[in-house]
Amino acid sequence: MTSPAFTPGTTLVNPFNRETFIFTKPENPEVAEFEARLGPGGSGGGNALAHIHPKADEEFTVRSGRLHVSVAGVVHALGPGQTMVVPRGTAHFFTNAH
Repeated sequence: MTSPAFTPGTTLVNPFNRETFIFTKPENPEVAEFEARLGPGGSGGGNALAHIHPKADEEFTVRSGRLHVSVAGVVHALGPGQTMVVPRGTAHFFTNAH
């Protein structure tokens, strides 16, 4: 058995796009679970890049604030308690909308 790439509590900060990721479960080939915190203008400050996950769906659940999730060119506004799933292979990006 191999060790997970990230242990719970591992924190990664990207100062370029103002994203902080806090891993809540060990990363494994099947699923990675983490909390993302976005600073003002977080996720690129307006220059977020669309990307895909070819082998996994991505689920967003907003705990506080507001999140814009662009899926296949359509922007969805999410608030506290709302969840959205982006199907695998679908171009998307997300930004702090608070």
